[in-house]
Amino acid sequence: MRWTEYDAYTGVTEINVASDMDEEVTVHRVQDVQPLLDHTAEARNTKAADGKNQVKLYCSIPPVVQYELLNKGINVFNPDHMPKVLAEINTNYRHLKYTDKTHALGSRRPSSTVKQESSTPPGSLLIQS
Repeated sequence: MRWTEYDAYTGVTEINVASDMDEEVTVHRVQDVQPLLDHTAEARNTKAADGKNQVKLYCSIPPVVQYELLNKGINVFNPDHMPKVLAEINTNYRHLKYTDKTHALGSRRPSSTVKQESSTPPGSLLIQS
């Protein structure tokens, strides 16, 4: 059995195939991302996202790429995965970037393990006048 579902909001088409033999359903997701690729290419060519002192877009990640990243264990909506998201975009999805610049973040530690440190070491405080 085969059926297709279309999401008009995202433009994603799901092609579902169910097998009676092994009781599995396979889902293929497709999306026309050419307009996005044209837009990001124009932004890179004109350096529109390379200005200073302004918030600029770094990249756009369409839903079909979000699904691909989820299959790799990377959730674009999880702040702890952001270093992996940026690394993956810079390596395998450069065409989604609005700039030729490269951004990266260090790995994030969960907030429960973040150690609070003061700017001065413990001990006596010496003030000279």
